[in-house]
Amino acid sequence: MGLSNQECFMSEARDGAGVLFAGGRSSRMGSDKAMLTYQGATFWEIQTELLRSFGFTERIVVSPRKPFWLPQDFAWVKDDDGHADAGPLAGFAGLLAGTEATSFHVHGIDFPLLTEASFQQFSDLEEPGRGWVPQIGGWVQPFVAHYPREALAVAKFRLEQGDGKVRGWVMSCVGLGLIDVIAVPKACECHFQNVNTPEDLDGIKSRCSSKTTT
Repeated sequence: MGLSNQECFMSEARDGAGVLFAGGRSSRMGSDKAMLTYQGATFWEIQTELLRSFGFTERIVVSPRKPFWLPQDFAWVKDDDGHADAGPLAGFAGLLAGTEATSFHVHGIDFPLLTEASFQQFSDLEEPGRGWVPQIGGWVQPFVAHYPREALAVAKFRLEQGDGKVRGWVMSCVGLGLIDVIAVPKACECHFQNVNTPEDLDGIKSRCSSKTTT
């Protein structure tokens, strides 16, 4: 399944929980990604403002420890207690206990080029109990995605089985019919590029900035 270039810019407020994942160790970056800046704003400011713009009924930051910058209008959910060192999947499992929301619009803190239009390009494809994950260059991007609550139960189960691989979880949810994989058109790919190293940040500034304003 794919989208046309025009569909990159559909935008419409939706219900559900808007979730920001901010718990990465930033080992390759060498500094806290939340405090990186892009066009004069920190990554955490960019992403929390983006979630506000959607009009979600609930806004959440997921991380192992409560961030000092947590805005007053955001709740904090910590990683699943029993799997604190299991990586990002523990954050997804933690949402089961941290909120009663039935759908979750997720993105990571290290996607500074996301806009309201780019994140909501899939809104017409959402159904109760079903989500989507974008695919760029043959790879799924699980940190700019929409998940039904049922998918989080699968995350919890996989953690209990000793499997904390996020992409493995996503593909198991695809197999269960909980998530659709959606190919992102070329015109939108820059929006979905995350930043792991200083070189990544320099690269998106030089290659992608002009594309995100068109």
